[in-house]
Order: sequence, then C-alpha cells, then structure tokens
Amino acid sequence: MNYDTNSSINSHQPVTVLVTRSPRQENQKEFEQALADTIDAALEFPGHLGVTVLKPQRGESNDYRIIVKFASETDYQRWCRSHEAAYWFKILNRLEDKPPNLEVMTGLETWFTVDSSASRPMIPPPRYKMAIVTWIAIFVLIVLINLLLGSFLATLPMLLRSFLLTVGLVALMTYVVMPRMTRLFSGWLYLK
Repeated sequence: MNYDTNSSINSHQPVTVLVTRSPRQENQKEFEQALADTIDAALEFPGHLGVTVLKPQRGESNDYRIIVKFASETDYQRWCRSHEAAYWFKILNRLEDKPPNLEVMTGLETWFTVDSSASRPMIPPPRYKMAIVTWIAIFVLIVLINLLLGSFLATLPMLLRSFLLTVGLVALMTYVVMPRMTRLFSGWLYLK
C-alpha cells in the first residue's frame, strides 16, 4: 500500500497517522519482526517523532494499530516516498490478509492524543465532544487572560493585541491545556 496522501494538509503542521494492519495468523512472528525493522528505518528519517504499536488482544481481531507521528506533512511524505519505506511496506503487505487502513490526523483530533499505555487504541472521540471540550478550554483561557492581562492588552493596537492573544492561546492550548483537558474528560470523551 502506498502511504502517500494527496490531501490538503498544511505542510508544516504535525501529522499523526493511525495505521491498522492485519497479518495472517501464520505470519505473525515474521510480521512483528518486519514491523520492528520498518520502525527502525522510519526513525532514521528527519521529522519522525515516534511510533506506538498496539498489539491485538486475545479473543479480538488480529489487527495491529500503529500510531506514527511526524513533525510535518513534508517529513511524512519524504518517508512515504523513500526507497526504504517502499521496501518495508512491500514486505509487510506480503504478510497481511488485507491492505492496511490509514487514517491521517492533523486537526483538532491530534489534541486528543492516543494513550500509548492503553491496552486498546483510543480512536479520536466524536467531533461534537472535541468541540465542547475545546470550547470549555478556550473560554476559561480567554477569561483568565482578560483578568490577568486585560488592561495591558487594551493599551495595544488591535492587530498586535490579536496577534499576541492568538499566539498565546494556541501555545497554551497545544502544550499545556489540551493534554490536561483530555485526561480530565477522558471518561466522557471516549465513552461509547
């Protein structure tokens, strides 16, 4: 399978790819070794941020879920188009029952990260739940920013004020607030 995507992803935005692979039962050990070798090769590529492999649980489907993160779509595409990737994807595909399924995530769902310690993958929650949790976080941040910095921000020109507010808001949401909000609301977000 070709991992290349022709989407309109921002080339500088981080990319998370959820790959579901289903090796044939008789090829499971060989598949796991090929997967480990593929991961080792991918880790050598610029912008590769890591991989989490969730193995199938006993009594469930034979699917392996592999979460791959890249710093940008450009880095992801560089890996997908490489000779190393083509070589390893061909080996993995030969060991599988069906072609792998890929889900590329670059938007809000990347704030709702997959818990690598979980025994089963957490697929991003429904969009309405993501929107509600995101709204709560933004509302609280805007209120706090206005309480703490409102008088200072009011003295700035509108464009500069908007620039500082949005840069601060995005940085706080991405690195501080959303990881905590995801943990806080995880019971509701991932409730089926």
